[in-house]
Amino acid sequence: MPAATEAAPSPGAAATTPPRVPRPTLQGLVEWETARGVERSNTRAYVSGARSALRMMWFLDFISALINGLLDNPTAELAECTRKAYTAALEHRHTWIVRTAIGSAMYFLPTRTAFLASLGSGRPTEELEPSLREFVVLVERVRKELWAYYAAHGITDLP
Repeated sequence: MPAATEAAPSPGAAATTPPRVPRPTLQGLVEWETARGVERSNTRAYVSGARSALRMMWFLDFISALINGLLDNPTAELAECTRKAYTAALEHRHTWIVRTAIGSAMYFLPTRTAFLASLGSGRPTEELEPSLREFVVLVERVRKELWAYYAAHGITDLP
């Protein structure tokens, strides 16, 4: 019901535009969860979006380290670059059993050549490299902004 001070639109008058709803953002989600104290939740009733986004940030750390490793070491095999990226970005976040399983899985990775061929849809590696470098630049920008935001809000250690 409109407030008493609001006039009803006259017939034939142009419809007014409804107020703009702010676009949802990761920052908005974090602020909403933090205000309600649910940013650390991981229950059947509620799984924190901030906590889930933190795991995505860990993945971005890993993928950035992996692609940088492949670009910086053109003769290194995929398994070597993956091991180094995992050690730098994710290993300290996993239990011994998960680390052991991942270490075993590394033996089943394809060769560097096969991986890059599948990543580039068969294009030669020389053609793929500029795209990978651009990808790393974009991922780094997002990564740094997210980590800075999480650090500023004291939530880099969500369970």
